[in-house]
Parts: sequence; C-alpha cells; structure tokens
Amino acid sequence: MVETQHYAARCLIERGLVTPEQIRFAFAIRKDCPSLLLTDALLTLGCVTFRQLRAALHEIHPDLRLGDALVKRRKVTQSTLDEALLAQEREGGQIGQILLRMGAIRPEVLDRALMDQATRRRRMAYFRTLVYRLMPVALKERLELSDKRLDDARSERWITL
Repeated sequence: MVETQHYAARCLIERGLVTPEQIRFAFAIRKDCPSLLLTDALLTLGCVTFRQLRAALHEIHPDLRLGDALVKRRKVTQSTLDEALLAQEREGGQIGQILLRMGAIRPEVLDRALMDQATRRRRMAYFRTLVYRLMPVALKERLELSDKRLDDARSERWITL
C-alpha cells in the first residue's frame, strides 16, 4: 500500500490521527497539486488539526528540538545532552546556554543550530499559512470553532481546580 511506504503517513496512521482512506485521498489531492506536502493536504482536508500535526511532527522529527538536532549533527553526544537536560531540570534555563556553560559546544555551533531551528520554524509557519489560505471557508470556521472549544475547556478546567 502507498501509505505504508510514506514515513509520515505511516506514523500518522500508527498514532491513530488519520485513516488509510484519508491518506489515499490526500495522495489523490497531491496528484493535482504536487508541490503540496502530504501533511498540508491532510490539514486542508480537515483530517488533522495544526496542534495534532505539530505534536506528531515533533515525534517524527525530533531534530526540531535543539538538543536532538545537536546530537543528530554529532555536535554533542546523547550522554552529554542527557546531562544537560538533567541540569536544565534542576536549574532551569535554555539547553543551548547550558551546553555552552558545560563547554560541550562552542558559541558558533550554537548560533548555527539556532539559525537552522529558526529556518525550520519559519518554513513550518509559511506552510501553515499557505494551507490555511487554501482551506475552504467552512473548514476554517470548523477548525476555529474546535480550537475555541478546546481553549474554553482548558479555562473551565482551571476554574474548577
């Protein structure tokens, strides 16, 4: 099946966020618009929300986190990152600054990693805006309503605590 050969599709199905039918439909849309990413097609169809997709993308692409990106690029070892994460848990602060204080990375390595991370985030924001523009008005209203309900439920939970 096509969806099992596509890594993001397989991950989204495994997490129960989409069905194989929704994946097939998203691939059909991509045939008409090849520049559209599969995840963007799923967003446009309303199969997933931005929040669900972002959470899944962080699991699928752990290098979106700075420390994981540094490990992936072999700038620090996993044990060094683990040590820095423990220090972050104890003392707070940003992981990049902690790694600098530990002497695990040089300032230029941190600067480059932060620039790469900012580029990825800008790219994700651009695609999110593009997909939102392509989305039918009825779907936009439905997503905004579901986001509002989620925010209302969160505030009610805080009120009752």
